[in-house]
Amino acid sequence: MKNALLHEGLEYWARERPRSTALSMDDDAISYADTNRLADTIAARLRALGVQIGDRIGICGENSLEWVLAALGVLKVGGVIVPFNQRYVRDELAYLISHTEPKVIFSDAARASLLQDLADPVPVLPLEDLREATEPSAKDGISIPSDALAMVLFTS
Repeated sequence: MKNALLHEGLEYWARERPRSTALSMDDDAISYADTNRLADTIAARLRALGVQIGDRIGICGENSLEWVLAALGVLKVGGVIVPFNQRYVRDELAYLISHTEPKVIFSDAARASLLQDLADPVPVLPLEDLREATEPSAKDGISIPSDALAMVLFTS
């Protein structure tokens, strides 16, 4: 596992300990196998939307397992995670969107409408629906370089 990318570590543990808990928050938990399957499904959806290695993907929402699943799906497709602070006001979000030019944005319900207005025509996908994703999760052999950018973080 030396020099493995984060999502490759997830894939390893999904094979080695599929039923063990990978993610937990409050009273909610997801196994390695389910986490990997859902991340693959999210990655397949992103690929279907044209996301390629190096494309920036915004994620805006409260801390949740769905937020982590979205991030893992982004990494599996070689995308770059761009966290949007859900407390940002309209002008701050507009600034982030204009400077990062995300290909897709994941959002919780509280911010979805605002982000859709600011980012149109960029697709805004609901974080809340990620565990019910139905897209095929077939892997297509994407080779992500070990030095690929994983996250762009703006600070105040």
